Amino acid sequence: MKYQERQCTWSVDLAILAVIHDACRYLILGKPGDSELNLLTFKEQLTTLANHTHSSLPNYRKTLAYAASLIVIHQV
Repeated sequence: MKYQERQCTWSVDLAILAVIHDACRYLILGKPGDSELNLLTFKEQLTTLANHTHSSLPNYRKTLAYAASLIVIHQV
């Protein structure tokens, strides 16, 4: 992988991380209801989208799967 391609990938990963962070923050602090259930539902929706993405769009599928993998639910 060339340096420029790697740099672009890092930029995309950082952007996804920022978006997922903001979404999780909203689901925990802003959205009414059970925050754990909201996070789990959001993660499942991203995973479902990734699994149903057409095989001709592997990067799109990879991005959705990565976004879903960032959502971690800690049970106490």
